[in-house]
Amino acid sequence: MKDILLINPSYAQESRWITKEQDLRVQKQDMVPLGLATVAALTPDDYRVDIWDELIRGPIRRDTSLGRHYDLVGITSHRVTLPRCKQLAALFHERNLPVAIGGPGVTGSPDQCYEHFDILFIGEAEKTWPQFLRDWEAGNHRSEYRQVEKIDLSISPIPKWDGIIPYLSRYAMGCVQTTRGCPFDCEFCDVVYLFGRRPRHKPIEKVLEEVRTLERLGMSSVFFSDD
Repeated sequence: MKDILLINPSYAQESRWITKEQDLRVQKQDMVPLGLATVAALTPDDYRVDIWDELIRGPIRRDTSLGRHYDLVGITSHRVTLPRCKQLAALFHERNLPVAIGGPGVTGSPDQCYEHFDILFIGEAEKTWPQFLRDWEAGNHRSEYRQVEKIDLSISPIPKWDGIIPYLSRYAMGCVQTTRGCPFDCEFCDVVYLFGRRPRHKPIEKVLEEVRTLERLGMSSVFFSDD
């Protein structure tokens, strides 16, 4: 059995700095790491997947005890977190571990990532992550996996929250993605580039099941991620 560590990197949250929420003894992060929980759900059961959200559990440092030895580290990225992603990659390379990066940060700026990470996931991961795992098992994985065609959201699995269940009470709300894509062209937004102009809808039955899952786990409110 191989062990995979998925990381949501920390970054300076301006809104919390303004409202002085960073001074709270038990800080709540706004939303659960939906992307990482989706990647966990895309991973076969013969892998062990842990999620480390630095915004909840604190930054990983050289002397941080991770609890077990991992075979692979995966980091999600936004543009604002790319500097921290690179720091994490360097830290785990010191431990001789391969590091993968995905998310909007690398999708929008892959040129900033090639020299820092071993595997890049550009675009949506529902097809490329399982393909990478098959290639990895066979010993011939690529350094880049790129999803060009926009996927049908019916194949996106219900997120697997096992990796953060002990920390769920420290999140303000759950999160359910209902659509990807937007027909508008707002100058401040990269959704069209990331997810296309045609809104794609997740099946209603799957949305309801995701809400029920979060409710069973004790979440009292849910943010609907709808482009």
